[in-house]
Amino acid sequence: MKKAILHTCCGPCAGGVLKAFKEKFDEILLFFSNSNLNSREEYNKRLFEVKKLAKKEGIKLIEDDYNHSDWLRYIKKLNRENQPSQIETEAEGGERCRRCFEYRLARTAELAKKKGFSFSTTLTVSPYKNELVLNEEAKEVEAEGSLFIPLDKIGNKKEIWKESFKISRELDMYRQKYCGCEFSIKNTD
Repeated sequence: MKKAILHTCCGPCAGGVLKAFKEKFDEILLFFSNSNLNSREEYNKRLFEVKKLAKKEGIKLIEDDYNHSDWLRYIKKLNRENQPSQIETEAEGGERCRRCFEYRLARTAELAKKKGFSFSTTLTVSPYKNELVLNEEAKEVEAEGSLFIPLDKIGNKKEIWKESFKISRELDMYRQKYCGCEFSIKNTD
């Protein structure tokens, strides 16, 4: 039996990815692990949309603990060159984002290991995220018994993105204009 845990950042990204995964896997769990979100209000908005999608598709949803301060501590630790991180001034897509991916994907890999599932993430469907970096981080956090499944092994990313957009329109989902952390908000002004 093929089983996968699908880390989901938001409902709009998850729709098409979930549909593609349902064609390839016998059992899927959605995992909402997003301590990067800058406020409980934003967290709840996105969680509401994921719950709506999970209910519509008859998929079990697991919600991780929301701990923004733990996430901040994690991404502010010394960078890969053992220098203090400068995340506040970093451009979108840099080391801050890499650490954020690592944080959330490590939690997903750990859950996958406990349950004996493979894992993936909806983050890779977004044209605004670096899929290569996401895949690298996912491979680094793979735990024994938790194989990462890249989106390109499931289907065509552009087609999955189009389907995600279509589903989010059909379900009248809240579509955010920034990644979620307080640093990414600054990049949308």
